[in-house]
Amino acid sequence: MSAFPPWPELRTLIEEPSFAEAREAIVGNDIRRFDEMLSAITWEIARDPEHAPAVPGSRLRLARSEAMPGEPILRVYYTINDDGTCSLWDVNLADVEAEEE
Repeated sequence: MSAFPPWPELRTLIEEPSFAEAREAIVGNDIRRFDEMLSAITWEIARDPEHAPAVPGSRLRLARSEAMPGEPILRVYYTINDDGTCSLWDVNLADVEAEEE
């Protein structure tokens, strides 16, 4: 018997063409730790898609990385679909100062 609660069922993530294009544009900028940040965010979306706040006036939700010194904030926009999947629509970078506005 395990002392840990069972993991929730993970959602399947669907990368929409707009997400793939945006990701490739960021990768071309050679951002440090991009893969780590994106993996952490997509894991959280798959595990608990309702954790991120909804974008007002849309079905989109916004998951973001934590602010780290010298690193931009990574933002992922996605929707929760009726079939138990999540669609990833966009990914972008923001400066910490821009996030605070």
